[in-house]
Formats: sequence, C-alpha cells, structure tokens
Amino acid sequence: EENSIELRIRDRERKMLPRVEAALARIDSGKYGFCEETGEPIGLPRLLARPTTIYSIEAQERHESRQRIQGK
Repeated sequence: EENSIELRIRDRERKMLPRVEAALARIDSGKYGFCEETGEPIGLPRLLARPTTIYSIEAQERHESRQRIQGK
C-alpha cells in the first residue's frame, strides 16, 4: 500500500511540473493571473487556491461542461 501511495504521489508531481513551468513562463511574459479564454483577471482567491490555473472560475466551468458534453 505504501508503494502504491508513493507511485501516485510521484505521478501527481510529474504531471504538475509542466503546469508549474507554464505558470512561471506566464509570470515572465506578464500573462499570469489572466484567463487564457477571456483575458479577464483571475481572482486572487482562485490563484491562491490553484496557482497554476489558466482559467477563471467561469471559464473553467464552461471548459468542464464542454468536456462532459464531448465525453472526455
């Protein structure tokens, strides 16, 4: 069981690294904190909760809704 937990943690970290690198690139380019879909600012509470997010809450909800409809 411990081995399984360790593997899940490593997999999660491996998936998170590209998101962190992308967030750092957005900081460098001055685009951090703005929704990639709408261009509107992402609220500070959302950025504090999910620093690597690329969507505002509203845009994320639309994105997830489209994914559900497409069955992905």
